[in-house]
Parts: sequence; structure tokens; C-alpha cells
Amino acid sequence: MFAATIALAKEAGLTAVAVGIETNRQLALARELECVVGQGFLLHGPAAPDRIRLRESSGSVTSAPWRPW
Repeated sequence: MFAATIALAKEAGLTAVAVGIETNRQLALARELECVVGQGFLLHGPAAPDRIRLRESSGSVTSAPWRPW
């Protein structure tokens, strides 16, 4: 289902976001499927709204805690 959702987003010209990445296996799968935006406890813990800032990365807007590979 994850692979199909990412493929559908790509086909529609949208950016898929991997939500809830909590294990290295989940992160590896997202990378394998070329999902370039994600969030989850493995990448960054919860943050207060005033501590989050948006930045532009590779043509898309992401939150500061996201670390692109």
C-alpha cells in the first residue's frame, strides 16, 4: 500500500510524505521507494509550534527537523 501511494503521488505530480517513521526499517523503505519527505520520532521528537520553522528544500517546503537524505 505504501509503494502504491507513493507511485500514485508521483504520477499525479504530488509530493508524498512518509508519516510516522519510527524504525530504521521504515526509513530504509521510504528511501528505497524514493519518498523524499517524511516525519516521525526516528527523525525528530515532538516540538512546540514556536520552535518549528519552515524551510525550502529541493523545491518543496519542509519543517526544520526534517533531514533529507
